[in-house]
Amino acid sequence: MLDLINHTTQIGLDVTVGFNSFESLVTRARNSMVANFLADDRFTHLMWIDSDIGFRAADVMRLVHAARHVAAGAYPKKLNLWPAEGLREALPAGTTKADFLAHYAQYPVNALFDRVQSWTRTALSKSSMRPPPSC
Repeated sequence: MLDLINHTTQIGLDVTVGFNSFESLVTRARNSMVANFLADDRFTHLMWIDSDIGFRAADVMRLVHAARHVAAGAYPKKLNLWPAEGLREALPAGTTKADFLAHYAQYPVNALFDRVQSWTRTALSKSSMRPPPSC
């Protein structure tokens, strides 16, 4: 968070940080934050980042520069797929954390967007519905 605040200050971008410390129901807290966002014409972007997620300013700026109505960053789930029965053999010498994550981590997004979009077009063409022109 400090990296983001420092970076936006350096480039002259005003950022407001809000914390949910008053509401136990996340959906109601987010609704309150959206209401505050919509009530202030100075705000142009709204972002939620959980307090247990690490990120760099460059990660946030990449989302901002995506120039989309909705943008999201992928991050690993809070678990790994370490086999319950353990590994059949030891990891090779020199295995890095990145190697381990490539084999055993999961992400809460589907990176197969093109396939989903293709499937949606196919499903819509078989129905009476038609996709919007932007699809």
